[in-house]
Formats: sequence, structure tokens, C-alpha cells
Amino acid sequence: MTLPRENRLLRTNEIKEVFQRGKRRTGELFSIYYVRREDPEHRMTVILRKQKRATDRNRIRRLIKEAYRLLLPHFRLGHHIVVLPKSGALERLEKAKMQDVKEEMEKILKKSGIL
Repeated sequence: MTLPRENRLLRTNEIKEVFQRGKRRTGELFSIYYVRREDPEHRMTVILRKQKRATDRNRIRRLIKEAYRLLLPHFRLGHHIVVLPKSGALERLEKAKMQDVKEEMEKILKKSGIL
């Protein structure tokens, strides 16, 4: 299942705002930048540097978006979130299971007060 369009962070100026005004939490596999919003909407994007194979890059992106989608009903208030996989963890993310990515994201989001 794909991430609904209303939950995707698409505009460049909104992504820049997250980096400029937002806070960062780091885990073993990725870092999450987030900024609290006045509106109740939650939006997210994944920024991933180019890799040798597009299939690997797309799989990582799909795993992260699916983990976010599964955790979405538990979110508090509105947030814009940018997820950046760590370059040292890309190989581990390529082989990761959905449950591992979900647990990592849940841990980071709880630490940040989003869940």
C-alpha cells in the first residue's frame, strides 16, 4: 500500500523549512528531522542519495514510507518529517526487514515526542 498523497511532503520550501527550523533525532539506520505544525496534518518525505542500483534505493524508500504509514494513526499533533538514511547504514537498510525499520522509526519518534 502506498503513502496517501495528503501525507507526502512534496514542496521544496516546506522541506527547507524542516531543515532550517526543525529538530533532529538520530537512530542506527536513519536520522529524522521534524518540525511541529499548527495544522493537524502529518507529512513526510525520504531523501536518499543516489546509489548504484535504483532498485535498492527504491526498496529503502518503500520500507521507510510503509513504516511511517503504519505508525501514522498513533501520531500526536501535526508534524512535517524528513527522513535521511545514514550513508553507513545503507547496506543494512537494503537487507532490512519491514519490522526492523518500523521498530527503529517508532523508537526515534517516541524519543522526539511525535508518538
